[in-house]
Amino acid sequence: MPALEGLTYMRRPVTKIKAFTLIELMVVVALVAGMMSVSIIGLRSIMGVDIKHEISKIAGLISETYSLAIISGKTHRIVFNLDTNSFFVEEKTGDSENIMPELGYEEESKLDEKLKKFRPAFTKVSGLLGETNKLKSGAKFAGLWVEKMPEIVRANQAYIYFFSDGYSQLALVSISEENNESNSISLILQPLTGTVSIQMGEPQTSELSNEP
Repeated sequence: MPALEGLTYMRRPVTKIKAFTLIELMVVVALVAGMMSVSIIGLRSIMGVDIKHEISKIAGLISETYSLAIISGKTHRIVFNLDTNSFFVEEKTGDSENIMPELGYEEESKLDEKLKKFRPAFTKVSGLLGETNKLKSGAKFAGLWVEKMPEIVRANQAYIYFFSDGYSQLALVSISEENNESNSISLILQPLTGTVSIQMGEPQTSELSNEP
């Protein structure tokens, strides 16, 4: 059989699976933040308060916390104080038993004292994310909801959790003008990707729960 000339045999490249590096995650966060800024152009003209900056701030914080949980291998959460319109980031410290779920919205006063010690402990993260920040004057948190909550929270303190395996909670954060709660904008967090979408007004939680 005559030799085949002029043909080049190429090896099929071997696909390697590698984990995300810190730089890659930072690039993703930057891209998400860029898309957020594009999607909220013009909101200032819709609302009296410059809500664009506040929306960008919360969306960016969500992206950073999502990435931080993956990089550190620790559960993190954003703490929202709806009474003071403030927020900061905490990380889980130590281990917890299985008696109490990691996510719980029971009132502390209703928990048995013996069971309280099994709730996981959280502490503020170091750096800027751990500092207490507030919304700009004239803006307020209109409500917060995460999956498993029976209804949207309007007061007191609430949390959004981010896990080290890249999963977060389906969540809704609505921000409005201080004197006009009907004029609000909502951030919706998707649990599997950590991405945030923006919607005018405040959707029904039943609509979010039924999303694919």
